[in-house]
Amino acid sequence: MSCHGDLWRGEGFDDLAGFLREYRAGGYAVRQVKEVVCAGCAGRHFNVLADDVEGCVRRICAGCRETSYVADSADHAEEADLAECACPCGGEEFAVAVGFALRGDGEVRWVSVGLLREAQAA
Repeated sequence: MSCHGDLWRGEGFDDLAGFLREYRAGGYAVRQVKEVVCAGCAGRHFNVLADDVEGCVRRICAGCRETSYVADSADHAEEADLAECACPCGGEEFAVAVGFALRGDGEVRWVSVGLLREAQAA
């Protein structure tokens, strides 16, 4: 995992999970990280649309084109103004990870979504 100026770069899911843990979105420590896998075809590369103000992320499988919301994003979809995510290098397919910051009782306090443009996703 490395940082080039303001841009973070990684090599795979472990790096992406590490980034989510270090970033501490909302100031909360991420305790669990799950890789997003398509329920339809088990694909691991997605086009992603997001509105970080409303907290809404929708992913589209690059393999079978199945679409679904990430975590509780469907609850915020009506208010969201989703925009397609793109890497500064121009790539638009990503591996996706979801990080969960938990309360003391195990309930989810904060959800973070990380994207990684892997070489094989090009």
